[in-house]
Amino acid sequence: MEYYDIDYFHRIKDSLPVLGYQKLREILADMLFRIPVSTIDDVLENCVFFMMEKEKLPGSFTHKKLIKDKHLLAFHDVLFSKDQEEREDIIYHEIAHYCYRHIDEDLDEEEYRRTDEEANALVAKWHEDYEKHWKEEAKKAREPWKGGE
Repeated sequence: MEYYDIDYFHRIKDSLPVLGYQKLREILADMLFRIPVSTIDDVLENCVFFMMEKEKLPGSFTHKKLIKDKHLLAFHDVLFSKDQEEREDIIYHEIAHYCYRHIDEDLDEEEYRRTDEEANALVAKWHEDYEKHWKEEAKKAREPWKGGE
């Protein structure tokens, strides 16, 4: 599986599709590299991340032209009160809902629970896959170069 390098999103953070509270760009830059390239490319092409600054804006209207008819991944400012691992899991969870193209309206309790479990399972897979990737990369870095082969 292919991943962006750990610093990639810090280099391009100003171009991340974020509306609202710009601190969200920093959070995303610190975490998006752990999701496979193909998934992230799809998300960045088809989604906009949104978070309002609660203390500055009591409400907000965003015209669809600003989001270019993209999916909106919206977050509440409570995200900032969470530790880094919790923030990542919340954001990954919403990205997983996008990947499955879940629709939140008109779901009964059982269907809502099923979609949440499905999203949680994908997040767990991303964590597991990235851990494997990281271990493989670390192993490659420790292997001595074999000249002449």
